[in-house]
Amino acid sequence: MSIKVAKYTFGSWLRKGIGGRIITVDNLGSGAASGALRSDVKIEVNVNDHPQPKIFQLLGPGDIIGINPAMVVRTEPLNWISNFEPNYLPFIEFYDEDFLWRYTPANANGDKLRPWLSLIVLKEGEQPGTGEFTFNEKKLPLPSVTVKSAHTLPPANQVWAWSHVHVNEGHDSTTEFEAFLKTLTDLDNENSDKIIGRLMCPRKLESNTAYRAFLIPTFETGRLSGLGLDNSVIDAQQASWNGSSNNIEFPVYYHWFFKTGDNQDFESLVKILEPRIMDSRLGIRDMDGSSPGFGLTEGTD
Repeated sequence: MSIKVAKYTFGSWLRKGIGGRIITVDNLGSGAASGALRSDVKIEVNVNDHPQPKIFQLLGPGDIIGINPAMVVRTEPLNWISNFEPNYLPFIEFYDEDFLWRYTPANANGDKLRPWLSLIVLKEGEQPGTGEFTFNEKKLPLPSVTVKSAHTLPPANQVWAWSHVHVNEGHDSTTEFEAFLKTLTDLDNENSDKIIGRLMCPRKLESNTAYRAFLIPTFETGRLSGLGLDNSVIDAQQASWNGSSNNIEFPVYYHWFFKTGDNQDFESLVKILEPRIMDSRLGIRDMDGSSPGFGLTEGTD
């Protein structure tokens, strides 16, 4: 009997359209100034057979003051789940596979590109004001969260690593995967439901602890815009936080609450086991591993 093994393909980022022609390369949160207040693209137009090169500026994080909640197709854990396994990473998924990088004001640096959104997870206090944050749901134009300590935020220069695209089918080569991605721009494309964008929070969770997850802007222009502040002189690639950003306020595009349960995952249970000296009569029978199945490579010995 043949067993069909599920296969998946992952990509570190994905872009559609003119965003792939942005001139400036992502500094990946290094702190270096890009020298640009917006992302630029160079377009050449022929007028009476004479090429006319022009530089156009694209919309960026500083132009966004909210997202459509319908863009979110899944959160893990779900809102108000009370027994999330603490060894897992919280994440949020978007139907538009390119959404996480759509407004990033830079081009990829090799195979790395920061998403314009970040996911943070903060401890909820048992009493108001005792948690790691203060949440203002009534602030305009967006709700806001004030993070008390910078150590609860992920390193700004690692943001690029916590987002990816997930395809629900396998591709055996880079060429095959690229051909699949090109079909996503077609109208009525049958492959559009096979791929999503996912954003994770790298925080290590504690057991039996209440948390709230917040979707916030990665870039400073987006942070200021979401708070209703001027961002006209801010470098387009400036990260919205750094290692000393204590008591910093962020606009919130999306949020949800959850609580972790006990450490009852496989790793935790295995650590409880106590080793014993094995009886000499055990483990003496040969086993044939030449045809393991489940997509595993056939053994040679």
